[in-house]
Amino acid sequence: GYRGRGGGGRGRGGFSDGGCDAGPAKPGGELDWSPPGCAELLDPGTRDAINAYCSRLGPLLQMELDEEQRVVKERLLSWPLPRLQSEGLVLVGMSGRKHGSYFGKTVLIFTPASGEDLPFHRFSSGDMVTLCR
Repeated sequence: GYRGRGGGGRGRGGFSDGGCDAGPAKPGGELDWSPPGCAELLDPGTRDAINAYCSRLGPLLQMELDEEQRVVKERLLSWPLPRLQSEGLVLVGMSGRKHGSYFGKTVLIFTPASGEDLPFHRFSSGDMVTLCR
């Protein structure tokens, strides 16, 4: 689903910067915060440091993600559509198409079906979103 931080959002799905890999969700909705597969190629000391980092920070990152999703879900259920739009949390009348892939994940591009410029929004590249018809 869409994830927001104070109305905005940072996507973590599948991006790995050498630290913990926010990979696909495990059963139950939690993301896989285990070290990336490439950690096995590193020297044992570095690999141990990455494992310790992921073990320590993975649960904290999951708590942050859970809270952000809770706040957004609460807003989606309680705020009227005009408020969601004015806060930049919802875009309507969009048309999407596939635009290749990035690290094995499908990239989608959305544009207003009307051809006009996008209205105010808080979305940025990499955000997790919910798509509805």
